[in-house]
Amino acid sequence: MMSQTPSNHDTGVDADAFEAARALLGRFRGHMTIEHLSQGIKACLKNARGLVFEAELLAKNQRYARAMCLAMTALEEIGKTRVLKSMVRIPKTNQKLWADRWNLFSSHESKSAYAFVDTLPDEAYLFSELVLSAAADNAALVGLGERIRQAGLYVDWLASEDRWLNPLSEITDEMAESRIRIAKTGLSRLSRLCEQGWFSVGVLQIEHDILAPVNDDIPKSAGVLPEHLEQLGQVAPAKLREFYRLVTEKNLVHLPEDFAIQGTPWRQFIDASE
Repeated sequence: MMSQTPSNHDTGVDADAFEAARALLGRFRGHMTIEHLSQGIKACLKNARGLVFEAELLAKNQRYARAMCLAMTALEEIGKTRVLKSMVRIPKTNQKLWADRWNLFSSHESKSAYAFVDTLPDEAYLFSELVLSAAADNAALVGLGERIRQAGLYVDWLASEDRWLNPLSEITDEMAESRIRIAKTGLSRLSRLCEQGWFSVGVLQIEHDILAPVNDDIPKSAGVLPEHLEQLGQVAPAKLREFYRLVTEKNLVHLPEDFAIQGTPWRQFIDASE
């Protein structure tokens, strides 16, 4: 007698719910529009604000382990805005680089690494080389950061001390509050940029038009060679200056006089000689 595959009705599974779940698990491999990227950046920022708000509520109620977890998850959402922003600069013809960047969107370590630069105080941006050096050091530690985030959720065996680790009793208020403070710093910076207009469709479209051609032949991260970096170094600064000059001339962003680009006052940056 032939076996019969049970239907969704037989198993009690709602067909619509099943299809919705399968759609969520499906892997996107296409190419987003500038409008989609702009929407995604703003959605990530909104979610990060909610996560920080909830982390503060938990910390006030002495639920430090979960508060720390939410604060670190908020940092990942902050990092996702930077991943999406970087994808604006990828031409449709370079699908390998697009796929490489899209993989970062779901990587805990990559999202944390991308978030790092937004968690620094404004004064740090006066020293761009120091920022780059600190970012490189942080990238080497992001795996540890993910382990710490998980330590706020799960009981685990602490092999170095031959005992169980219980997040409810071992994550302190200082640990939670420091992560909340860091997340709020990054959120504050990106919120200002959003208010100024940097994540609008108009600005992102200009960024794509000017800077995407620079990445026509750039391979995914694992294949980047010194000559690729040299190529970017030769053309990117001029293109970047052109982008900032154009968006300010068109009044697409609203910049305070003390706004700095790469540690340089914005007027000085866009007026610099080629």
